[in-house]
Amino acid sequence: MSSVVEVPQFNRTDSARFGTKSKNSIGQRIINKDKMLARSARMLNSGMAKHSKAFQTSSLARKGNMFAKQIELPHLPVPVLQQSLSKYQQAVRCLVEDNDFNKTKRIVEDFGKEGGIGEMLQERLIERSRVEVNWIAKWWDNSAYFDFRMPVVVHSSPGIAFPKQTFTDDLDQLRYAARAIRCTMNFKSLVDSESVPVDMLGPHPMCMMQYNNILSTCRVPHTQRDTRVKAGRGEDHHIIVMHNNNFYVMDVYRNGQPMPESELLSQLVEIRNSSQVREFPVGILTSDGRTQWANARQRLLKDSQNKSNLEKIEKSLFCLCLDESPLEHPSDQQESLGDPNYTVTSREMLHGGGTKSNSGNRWFDKVFQLVVGTDGHVGVCYEHSAAEGPPIVALSNHILGHAGNFRDIQPSPAGNLEAPVKLEWNMHPDNIEDINIAIERLDSLVDDVQLKSFIYRGYGKEMAKKNKMSPDAFIQLIMHLAYYRLHRQIPPTYESAATRKFQLGRTDTIRTASMTSKAFVEAMVASEKSKAELVHLFRTAVQAHTKYTKEACNGEAFDRHFFGLKMIAVESGMDLPEFFMDKTFKHALHFNMSTSQIGSKYDIVACFGPVVPDGYGICYNPQSNCVRYTVTAFNSNAQTDSVKMGEAVQRSFDEIGTLLTSAHL
Repeated sequence: MSSVVEVPQFNRTDSARFGTKSKNSIGQRIINKDKMLARSARMLNSGMAKHSKAFQTSSLARKGNMFAKQIELPHLPVPVLQQSLSKYQQAVRCLVEDNDFNKTKRIVEDFGKEGGIGEMLQERLIERSRVEVNWIAKWWDNSAYFDFRMPVVVHSSPGIAFPKQTFTDDLDQLRYAARAIRCTMNFKSLVDSESVPVDMLGPHPMCMMQYNNILSTCRVPHTQRDTRVKAGRGEDHHIIVMHNNNFYVMDVYRNGQPMPESELLSQLVEIRNSSQVREFPVGILTSDGRTQWANARQRLLKDSQNKSNLEKIEKSLFCLCLDESPLEHPSDQQESLGDPNYTVTSREMLHGGGTKSNSGNRWFDKVFQLVVGTDGHVGVCYEHSAAEGPPIVALSNHILGHAGNFRDIQPSPAGNLEAPVKLEWNMHPDNIEDINIAIERLDSLVDDVQLKSFIYRGYGKEMAKKNKMSPDAFIQLIMHLAYYRLHRQIPPTYESAATRKFQLGRTDTIRTASMTSKAFVEAMVASEKSKAELVHLFRTAVQAHTKYTKEACNGEAFDRHFFGLKMIAVESGMDLPEFFMDKTFKHALHFNMSTSQIGSKYDIVACFGPVVPDGYGICYNPQSNCVRYTVTAFNSNAQTDSVKMGEAVQRSFDEIGTLLTSAHL
């Protein structure tokens, strides 16, 4: 999930575009956008985009639309080899003992010597960068997502918790859902007409291609490498509504025009009334390991009815999950500084709470799943291969910004409406066995995830700005202090940096752990230095983190660079150089803290699972006068505890606030 990016905020003037005719409206377009985008993508990947007059005069380059700046975006650079090797040594110095570091230093020197293996791999990577618009894009999509064989649930797909709603009668859940459906359709209109404002990273425009992936899109499992499918024009006129594990095809357009909210509500009422019996959870198959799910899907496809169902789900605009009340979790009764409502909502968005709760009411391969619970738990679960956090948060912001008066919606007379169509599954013995196995695995995973959401109310990002520090770096150092206080170790730490200022860019790694952060946290815990010295160490660490963040966003970090060099070696059929086999290199990639900032003006918080068995997953939303964050860990590891970690973060916020305040006295 991308960090340090402001997502676009849509206001009510944007909604004036919905349903109106404009020069960019679909009906008046001269060029079929899907064909144009495909052609442009081929030109980009062939390295010809900058030299093509046809590309420059296409709608991608027209001033004022979503892709107006796309042609101006530079290609992702290949960092200088010696620069990356130097940064790597600086980053790992704080993670290993002297003997291990001295060995690593010798390995690095051998790898980077003139005429050595490193230079040869570097030259080949540079050659690749000359013919690919983004040299890492295909590699990264495959390695990070489509080749990933573990379940997408917890291990890959994030959840986003919205503020808990107060539903006062039986219709409020469905009214909110009807409004959210229409908001999502309106957002699709913005994307289709290329009217989404260009995301900016400071003064730099960012690549907007990910916005095309978040709706009408689905991941499809295969035994070796997954794929992603996107519905063609006119194939996505419906959504899939799930209730009590039942699946319904619900049309949301009539004659190409969005249906009014009153008719959407009437259809939702029909679905809820006809699905009071909980069905066998076919959707739980999507929670299994990718190879297991791929094999199970092949068995489903043997039946023509099941095959038709899969096609309807995969080509739907998105999935709406109408959830029942989540089961109470034993940890909810534990006293802590956590935020109970957001904890429950985050858990439901991340994995659904298990098959006895709402996990069967999901299709985890669908890129965008909107969840609306009967008792007001609302949010999003999204499949991560399609996009980083900001485009998903932009859509979430759009829903939250326009949902206010949902209680005004009233159902229309049902006489002229076609009833939603329930998907009937033909379950054969092998399908039932597949589902039972997936149930057991998913419930075991859910039981292993310890999740707690928090809100720190003492201050927010304005405190950092007041002290002329980056809010993101400020919070990263606070989390680093909390980890060190709990574990007395410097953890390899991942923070995602947005590289979308480059064409087809996604992320690189910001490394919080450094000699400057080590000096700060050790001094804070030892309590042997003066307040002035501690403030100086904190500022120095924040400045170092801010500098590295800028370099990572500029394509000058080393993690993706080394990944590219390794891929060159693998695709060349070479034995992996000692550099990649070094114990220090492996340790540096064992991220005990995986973190990401997802910023929004709304009270939302995202969550994702740890990336290693003994790690934490921490996602945070810094707001003006508070900070929301969610911490995950695995119960199966005795050393990690999300509650203790979250409370340690609260303590660190207090300590830094007191330290900075006293420094001004």
